[in-house]
Amino acid sequence: MRSFGRCLAVSLVSAVTVVGSATAGYGEPNADLVQLGFQLVNLNSRKCLTVTAAGLADGAILIQKECGRDASFRWRFVRAAGTDRYQVINVNSGKCLAIAAGSLDDNGFATQYGCADDPARQWRLRAPTGAGILLSVVPVGDTLIENGRSKKCLTIAGGAGAENGVAVQYGCDGERSRRWSMRLVAGPAL
Repeated sequence: MRSFGRCLAVSLVSAVTVVGSATAGYGEPNADLVQLGFQLVNLNSRKCLTVTAAGLADGAILIQKECGRDASFRWRFVRAAGTDRYQVINVNSGKCLAIAAGSLDDNGFATQYGCADDPARQWRLRAPTGAGILLSVVPVGDTLIENGRSKKCLTIAGGAGAENGVAVQYGCDGERSRRWSMRLVAGPAL
């Protein structure tokens, strides 16, 4: 049963990548009807990463909220060509998870920005045990999400569990607020 679940997860990841790649115009909000994507669930707070007020603009701040089915809570992972990194793309806005101004500092704000070949808008997926282990497919379990430029991990400021906690980057370590799980969601918002 366990290998069946792993095969299913890999198949679903392939579907997310294919649907995400085939969708016309990431810049167009809700460009597809399926809206297939992953919710990014913070393991400390059990809340999901989303864009403030489901914003569509470049530079919109990312926060955590109670998980919802809205497209702004959904993310696609598309492999950045020739790298071990992914663009993490919001299904609602079509924009990429980024660090504001490409900051290298702890507590640099996580925002959304137009997708580009900029490492500040690309992410590595790492297993929390064994800091050097890179994951080659989108995981569904406990994962660190490391910025391609700063080498810092996506987290919630201060490890907060509160609604509207702000997403930032911080040095990768064992802190539970820097760990994420992915939950596959499809279909229109309820």
